Amino acid sequence: MFRTAPAQWFEELIAKPMLARAVEVLAETGEVEFEFTDTGDPGLELSDLEAILAPYREVVRKFRDYLPAPVVPGSVGAEVLGDAIARNTDRLQQWLALAEPLVIELEDLYQRQGQLTEIGDFLTLLRDEDLNFSALLDAAPLLETRLFVLPAGTETPAAVEHVLNLRVESARAAYLVTLGSSAASEEAERILSGKDGRSLSLPDAMKNGPVSAVRASLKAQADELAAAIAGKRREMAAIEDRFELPLVLGELRRLQWLVARLEGVPTGDYFAHLTGWTSDIRGERLRTALEEASLPAVLSLTDIPPANLVPPTLIRNLPWIRPFEFFAGLMGTPTHAAADPSPLVAIIAPLLFGYMFGDVGQGLVILLAGLLLRSRFPPAGMLISGGAVSMAFGFLYGSVFTFEHLIPALWTQPLAAPLVILFTPLLCGGGLILLGMGLNGLEHFWENRFGYWLRSEAGIMLAYAALALWLLDRGELIWAVIGLGWYLFGNLWVRRAGGWSALAGIIGDLLEYALQLSVNTISFVRVGAFALAHAGLGATVFSLADSSDSTVLAAVILLVGNIVIIALEGLVVGVQTTRLLLFEFFIRFLKGGGRPFRPMLPPGLGKAS
Repeated sequence: MFRTAPAQWFEELIAKPMLARAVEVLAETGEVEFEFTDTGDPGLELSDLEAILAPYREVVRKFRDYLPAPVVPGSVGAEVLGDAIARNTDRLQQWLALAEPLVIELEDLYQRQGQLTEIGDFLTLLRDEDLNFSALLDAAPLLETRLFVLPAGTETPAAVEHVLNLRVESARAAYLVTLGSSAASEEAERILSGKDGRSLSLPDAMKNGPVSAVRASLKAQADELAAAIAGKRREMAAIEDRFELPLVLGELRRLQWLVARLEGVPTGDYFAHLTGWTSDIRGERLRTALEEASLPAVLSLTDIPPANLVPPTLIRNLPWIRPFEFFAGLMGTPTHAAADPSPLVAIIAPLLFGYMFGDVGQGLVILLAGLLLRSRFPPAGMLISGGAVSMAFGFLYGSVFTFEHLIPALWTQPLAAPLVILFTPLLCGGGLILLGMGLNGLEHFWENRFGYWLRSEAGIMLAYAALALWLLDRGELIWAVIGLGWYLFGNLWVRRAGGWSALAGIIGDLLEYALQLSVNTISFVRVGAFALAHAGLGATVFSLADSSDSTVLAAVILLVGNIVIIALEGLVVGVQTTRLLLFEFFIRFLKGGGRPFRPMLPPGLGKAS
C-alpha cells in the first residue's frame, strides 16, 4: 500500500511505416515515457521536417489571439509526414494571405476602442462645468491640448506644473490634461513617459464642448467601433471555415508533436526500435492498445534496464488520496525503496487541520471551496477532506460560525478545557512520531537492511514508546532502560571496528536523538494552541456582534469576522499542518531523490509552440 516501485523498462520493434502511429497509440495509453538508448542503429534525423514546420510556429506565435482552438485528428494518416506537413502548411499560408490584412485592421480598431474606453473613464470623473473641450481644441495650432494617463498615485512632475493643466484621479489611474505650446507639450510628454505615463489621441468628438455632449458622442463612436470589430470578426470566421482552419492547426500540432518525439528513434532498414519506461508492469494494456490499432509489434519488458539508467518512481494512489501527494512532493520524489506516505497523510493532514480549525459552518465553506477549485487546481481537493473533518470537530466543539450555543458540544468547548485541548495532540503526536520510526524500519526491510535497523535504531523506538507509556502511567520504566541499552550495544556492534572509542560518539548521537525527539514531540502542542487561538478569535467576533445594539451591524460583524477567520486562520493552520508533516513526521523516514515518472501526453493534450 505504501511502497513505491520502479517503472518497467520496455522495448518495442515496429515496422518503420507504422512508427508514427505506434508512437501515438502508446501515448494514448498514458503509461509510456520514452528514453532512447544506443542500439547501434542510426537515429532518425528530422531537422528538415523541423524547418518545414517553422512557418506554422511563426503563425502561432504572431497570431495566437486570432487563431481558433485546434481540432486534433484522432489518428495519424497513412501519408508521409513531410507531405502532410507541407500540405497543411500551404493551407495555413493561404489562410494567412487573406487573414493578415484583417488582423491589421482589427488591431487598429482594438487600439482605438481601448483609447476611447480610457477617455470614457476619464470623462466619468468630470462635470459639465469642469472643462469645455471645444475651447481647448480651438486654441490649436498656437497651443496644444493633450491627455495623459499616469499610474494611480503618481505625482505631477514639477517640470510639468508650469504647463496649464487639469488633474483628476480615480482608484486605477491619474489623468492629466495639459494646454501649452508645442515645445512645452513635447517636453511634458517626454517627462511623463519616464513616469510610465501615456498620451491619448483626442478624437474629433471632443470638440462637442460640454462633458455630457462629449460623452454622448464618444458612446456613439464606441458603438460604431464595436460594430466594425464584429464585422471583421465575421469575415475572419468565414475565412476560417473556408480553409477548415481548426483542423489544419490540429493536424500541424499533431505533426509537430510527432516530429519532436520521433527525433532520434533508432531505426534500421526496415524496423524502428522504441524503448523507454512504462507504468504497465506486465505490458498487458500496451499490447492490447497495439492490437486494437492493428499494429503488429514485438514488445518485451524487463526488470533489468540498460546500465546507467535510473528508473522513474511509480506512485499509485486512489483518486481521493492523490491531492495529498503534494506534501510528499515537497521533499522530492521518493526513491524506489521508500514509503509513499500519501495514504497516511490523506488521514493525518485533515485530522490536524480539523482539530485546529473546528467549526461546522467554516468547515462547510472550506469543503465547498475544495469542490469548486479541484478541477482547476487538483491539490485543492485536500480542502474537501479538511473541510469535512473541520465540520466533524465543529460538532465535537459545538461551534457553528463562532456560535457556541446553537448545538451541544459532543466532546468539549476548547476554551472550557484548554489543558485537554493542548495535551491531546501531544499524545497523538507521539504516536505519529512512532509511526514514522516504524516506516523507517519498513524501508530498511524492503532494502534488505532490516538487521541493521534493528541494531542501530529499533532500540530508541522502544525507549521512546516505553517512556511515553510510563508518563501516562501505562507501562514500566524498565522497558525504556532496556531500549536505551539496546540502542547503545546495537550501535557498538555496528561500529565495532572503531572499538570502545566509538562509545563517545554513540552517546553523543543518543543525546542529540533524545533532544530532537523531545523538541519534535513538544511541537505538537502547537496543534492545541492553534485550536485555542481559533476558538478565541471566534469568541471575540461573537462577543463584538453580541454587544452591538443594531441587528444589521451584528450581522455585518459576524460576516466579516467569519471571512477573516476563514482566510487568516485557514492559511495559518494549513501552514502549521504542512510544517508538522514535513519536520516531525517525514523526517523520520521519507527519502527524496527519486525520479518522477512523466508519461507522454497524446498530441491533443500537448502544447503548440
